[in-house]
Amino acid sequence: MDKELIEIEGTWEQIITHESELQGHHVRVTILNDKPGSPEVPDVPFLERGSYERILQGMKPLPLEEGERDLWEVILEERTIRRGIEQNKSE
Repeated sequence: MDKELIEIEGTWEQIITHESELQGHHVRVTILNDKPGSPEVPDVPFLERGSYERILQGMKPLPLEEGERDLWEVILEERTIRRGIEQNKSE
């Protein structure tokens, strides 16, 4: 028995807009965070699982929490330190 898996993600208000598609189907609801509206979920239309648009949407960074450092800043800092070490070795 081959079942098509449909995945819809968003706030409850966004999910219930798919009521007619989901009516009569067995569904599972997973709460991704316990604070309503945090992190802010972008208002995007349903995107086909595995589609290029959905992959790009998933790559958008989430807002940083207070005191949290951006990953790219950490990587740049590490590269700078390694370059400094290599430069000191060659001198």
